[in-house]
This record gives sequence, C-alpha cells and structure tokens, in this order.
Amino acid sequence: MRFFVSLIVVPMWLVVAGAPSAAAECEPAGVTTVVAHLAPPKGVDLAGVKLRLDYPPARVAIPGRGDDADVKGRVSGTPSGVLAQPNDEESHLIVALVSTAALPPGPVFTVTLDACRGTKAAGADEFRCTVEQASNEEGQLVDGARCTVTLRDAKEGKRS
Repeated sequence: MRFFVSLIVVPMWLVVAGAPSAAAECEPAGVTTVVAHLAPPKGVDLAGVKLRLDYPPARVAIPGRGDDADVKGRVSGTPSGVLAQPNDEESHLIVALVSTAALPPGPVFTVTLDACRGTKAAGADEFRCTVEQASNEEGQLVDGARCTVTLRDAKEGKRS
C-alpha cells in the first residue's frame, strides 16, 4: 500500500493594511456561482493541483482577501477526502487541492461570488480556470491537466 502525499504549497500572501479591495468597492446585488472542473491527463491519477480561477473584478467579487474566513466560506463542493486551501487575490482565486488518493475528474469546487450592482452579469467566457501545477500520487509534477468552468444559476440551478 502506498502512502505518498502530494503537497502543493500555496504561500500565505501578505496584505497591505489600508489597500483598496475590489470586494469593498462592489455593492452586492445577487450572486454568481462558478463550478471548476478538473480533467487530468489521460492515464494519470492526480493527487494534488493548484488551480487559478480568473474572474472579472469589475463585475463580481469575493468578500475578504487572501485566506480569510470569508473567502474560505465562499468555496464549497470539494470531493470527499480532499483538502482545499483557497486564497483570493482580488482578480483571481487560487485553490490548492490535495488528497491521499486520486482526485476525481469533474467538478472539484464551487465558488460563490457577489454580483456587483450596476454592472452587466458576468458570462462564463469572463472566467478562466488554469492548472498552475499538478502532481501525481508519487508527488511528481505532471503536465497536461486542464481546468474548465461552468456557471450555475443560483435561482434555477442551471449550468451554462
């Protein structure tokens, strides 16, 4: 039995006190829910990934910054047995996922963002998910993993 744990370290970002926050400038007028989907390379089991979700900060925001409790409270839907560490950088969200077993392909997390009042609703094409780093169950870095996003309508549960 193997007990290799792949760990991707996400640094705790330093935040300058008093710096303006995109979330502070966004008056919430509803929510936008984004689902991130992971596609590992063919024939490779992933045990750790570092995903970057770019979002339009003029249209949506996540309250808090860095790894605040508010940020963590907006990320849900991680697969059972997977440790997730979100970190918001005001225009993109970094989410590190690690497991002692293979990460399942498909949805790996959901994030709920505030939709900003007075702006057009953000479309799926304004969100981009990229795999910044991925590793297999032996902890070796691998290439070829992909991440995509869908939007979920909060009222109807629809995906686009």
